[in-house]
Amino acid sequence: MALRAGIEILTHPEDSISARAILNAMGQASPMPCANTSGYFGKHHLLMLWGYGRPGNSEVVRGHIKRGGRVILWDLGYFGDRKNYARLSIDQWHP
Repeated sequence: MALRAGIEILTHPEDSISARAILNAMGQASPMPCANTSGYFGKHHLLMLWGYGRPGNSEVVRGHIKRGGRVILWDLGYFGDRKNYARLSIDQWHP
């Protein structure tokens, strides 16, 4: 199955309020069609999620890239007050 244009935004109930706010804001600001999901469907070229280390996420990320998709990964920042900083990675665990 070919991946279609757009972004799948994968959220989990355990994501922090900040994580959900970032993911939702990115989806609202996107000029591309977005699908908010609570489970991976893998129909869109781009996948955006929070937390590579969350159980199951690393497998989803690797599988999506293997299928030819790209992944936008958000996670806690390295420095400062980790509650207020996020890091962004593309197709990799680390920025």
